[in-house]
Amino acid sequence: SFEQRFVSKSTSTSLNEKLKSSTGFFSRLSSSSSSKNKVGLFNREDFKDYNSFKLAIEKCKQDCYDLVEKISNVPPGPQTVHAIDELSNALCNLADPCNFICINHPEADIRDGAADAAYEIGSLVEELNNEVRLYYSLEKAMKEPVETMDESTELVGQLFLRDFEQCGTTIKDDETREKAVEYSRMHLELQQMFQENVDTPGILDVSKMPEHIQKKFPNVAAGAKIDSPWSTQNDELEREVIFRAYYAADHAN
Repeated sequence: SFEQRFVSKSTSTSLNEKLKSSTGFFSRLSSSSSSKNKVGLFNREDFKDYNSFKLAIEKCKQDCYDLVEKISNVPPGPQTVHAIDELSNALCNLADPCNFICINHPEADIRDGAADAAYEIGSLVEELNNEVRLYYSLEKAMKEPVETMDESTELVGQLFLRDFEQCGTTIKDDETREKAVEYSRMHLELQQMFQENVDTPGILDVSKMPEHIQKKFPNVAAGAKIDSPWSTQNDELEREVIFRAYYAADHAN
């Protein structure tokens, strides 16, 4: 039966051996981290190490700025939509994997490089979302195309246009629009700080708490680390103290 096969000694031994010899995605990277022939994550040269992420950022930015010029100069119509789609792909091709790597990779320098890339490209996205040349080029392409668009191209164009309109491109005042972009960048920075520190242990310093709370923790040393916001105390107040200590803002790096 399935159950017998699963729990039998021979089968479990076989499974354990397979797990030990497994060359999964991250284990392959770690085992070859000192190799001169290191391939890089997803077989990409730009995901080899911290410095390669920096080069990837610069290349992505240059490619995107070149595409902005292309979009501004192609005849309004399907070519505009295709060029903006190409711009979107250039951004996502770096931002999406970096958002994953910066949280999940076991090596700190890789995580840091990916986090920097995710932040830089996120800021670039906000900048381009508020680039009025892109918006007006697309708007003209949708309203006055020089050639007929097929249904899928028109749908993609409408979606891109809606994305632009939800950002700051419709804000006429340049100064106000620049403020909107800056607020978006601040939001990205705070988001990255939160992701980096959300699982950092909190510190429970009982000596600085009100007396009625100190009585709840008579055996807890000052500066005790709280590794989880969840606790098993029966007392509601004790559970609240643990939760608040874990998420206290003053313990962030």
